[in-house]
This record gives sequence, structure tokens and C-alpha cells, in this order.
Amino acid sequence: MKLAFAVVALFACVGSRAQSKPEVKGHAIGEDISAFIAKEPSVERQLADCRNPPRPISVDEVKKMKIPSFEKGDYERRAKQGQLFDRDPNGFHQTCDGLLSAVDSGARADISTSYADYAGDPKLAFLQNSAAWTFDHGKLIRLNMLVRDTYEGATLDLTQKFGPRSSEDSAPYHNGFGATWQNRTGIWETPELHITLYDDENPAASNREPLLTIETRSEHEREIRSIDSRPNPLD
Repeated sequence: MKLAFAVVALFACVGSRAQSKPEVKGHAIGEDISAFIAKEPSVERQLADCRNPPRPISVDEVKKMKIPSFEKGDYERRAKQGQLFDRDPNGFHQTCDGLLSAVDSGARADISTSYADYAGDPKLAFLQNSAAWTFDHGKLIRLNMLVRDTYEGATLDLTQKFGPRSSEDSAPYHNGFGATWQNRTGIWETPELHITLYDDENPAASNREPLLTIETRSEHEREIRSIDSRPNPLD
């Protein structure tokens, strides 16, 4: 009986580990958008702000405003025509349309987040990094971000999270000044994910931090089909 209980407990533990997904910056591919937003206070605030669209300003409100007399007539005219708002409509749509459609209808959209990234050095606490998260049908399907680390350091972290690297490509490059370098691309393949870590060692590049992309296998396959279907400019 004790042996049977131990076997059941072992399989329960293994099943629990199998179900857990490695996280990057607190999120895992496949995560529901509502769970994502609950972990990101800045996105949560943005969503709440997007729930309050620009409000038209009435003519009576314009009359009460402290506006130079030579501008007041134009303000009143715009208010009568419904063209005056308490906030910029164009900025609102640029900021909110994608987020609202992703949350409310599962539309495909990108959400950006920023976070402190200073490798544990308090003197560099002012440094910020950003990540771009792609959602489709209410699920997180892709992450793009620069990694503030060396290629080797990022490779070690990814290996700890996702297992051994599947492959690595290396291509030699040179420029007209005689400089030579190697650009490397590490690839991790899991049953659910396709992961690439791209290292651009061009000495003239403005940013040489490795670029990390983590995406679902289906999203990666969609990108390949999209590239393959592009018309040949020489045809």
C-alpha cells in the first residue's frame, strides 16, 4: 500500500513539473491575456485608462475656459462641430485600439512593457529595458526582447530554463575597414516552443545585446509560410 502511494505521489510530482512552463520576466508562452495584465500594473493602468475614451467638450465648457480671446472663437467652432475633446483622440486610438481589441475580442496585438534591468548593480538601477509581447486569440504567442547580458550568459540562462540548445549557426562577416566578426544564432526547440537567440557582433552596431525571440511552434511556422509566400522581386 505504501509502495502504491509512493508511485502515485511520484507520478503526481512528475505531472506537476511537466505542466509548469518556464517563465521569462514573469510570463510564459501560452499565458492568458487576463493573467498577463494582472501581473503588469502599468498595463493594467493603461487598460483602465483606455476604458475611458476621449470625451467631447461642449460649447458651454469652452466658454468657461481661460482661453485667449483671439483663440476662443476657434475653440467654440470646433466644439460645435464635435472636434474638440478632453484628450487627443489620435493618441488614444494609437495607444488603446490594439489593447482593447486584444482583451475584448481576442484580436492579434502587441503589448510592450518596460522594467528595470541592471544585472544586480544598484548603480545601474536607472537602466530600463523593454519587451514586446504578442497575443492572439487571448493567448501569449511570442516574446521579443533584447537581453542585457552576453550571448554566453543568455545561452546559459535559456539552457537552464528550456534545456540544451538544439543547434547554433555562425556566419562570418567583415566590413570595408578590415574588421571581421561572427554573428551567432542559437536555437532551442521544444514540443511547444521555438526559441532563437541572435548575437550581432558587428563592431559598428549601436546595440550589440543579444535579441531573444520565444514563440509557439505554430507562430514560427506561420512566419515561415509568410516569408515563403512573398513574391520574388525578380519574377
